[in-house]
Amino acid sequence: MVDKKTQAYYKDIFLESLDDISSAEKQEKAWVQGDYNGFNTFI
Repeated sequence: MVDKKTQAYYKDIFLESLDDISSAEKQEKAWVQGDYNGFNTFI
C-alpha cells in the first residue's frame, strides 16, 4: 500500500496537470501561439 505522503504527491501532480490542460489561456498559448512552455513533450 502507498503511504500518505506518496499518495498526496501523485495526487498533486495529477491535479496540477489536469488544471493545466483545462486552462483556456494555456490552451490558446499552445494551440494558437505555438508556445508550449510548461508542457511535456516527447520530442
